[in-house]
Amino acid sequence: MTAERRELEAQNWIAIKRAYGWYFVMSLGVALVVPNEILSSWPFLFNFVNWVSSFVPSISALAMVSAFPEVTSLTVALMWAMFPVVTVHFFFLLSLPQKKLTKRQWIVVGVGLPLVIAVCTFLTFFLPRPPSPEYMNYTSGRGAAAATYMARSRLGLGLSSLLMIVNSFLLVLVGKFVLTKLLSRHQ
Repeated sequence: MTAERRELEAQNWIAIKRAYGWYFVMSLGVALVVPNEILSSWPFLFNFVNWVSSFVPSISALAMVSAFPEVTSLTVALMWAMFPVVTVHFFFLLSLPQKKLTKRQWIVVGVGLPLVIAVCTFLTFFLPRPPSPEYMNYTSGRGAAAATYMARSRLGLGLSSLLMIVNSFLLVLVGKFVLTKLLSRHQ
């Protein structure tokens, strides 16, 4: 491995920590510290959660099966609201091969890619209707332990942000791969 390659990997590891560290700490902190009646006490947070829930119907289903519904609603709403921000932030922090972009390519990257990421993000969680609490509260099958841990434990709820981080990371890697291929084709 060359020194240049090691330097690029070190820069990308720093980018991962900068982009996702605050997101992980935020979701874990909210899940562990916020009081159970947070939405009842803070009307603007209640309105925020309702607004995000209008785009992400699964928030209400998760809250219905949770041992702490208001904390779950707030934590998940914050994670979804910040998901596009953290994804775009990581995209611009992750190092690309050093090539000069033309003005047209910058327009495509600056406008098109965030739009594609936003559409992909919204398509990943858009459901025609939220799943029933019975479906969310199953006791066997794939993901049952994780869903139960998230619904019954504040720590599990906070750690669920790791799933969002993996989704964001994969979106960025695909976006960077496509962009690198486009740039190499036009050079």
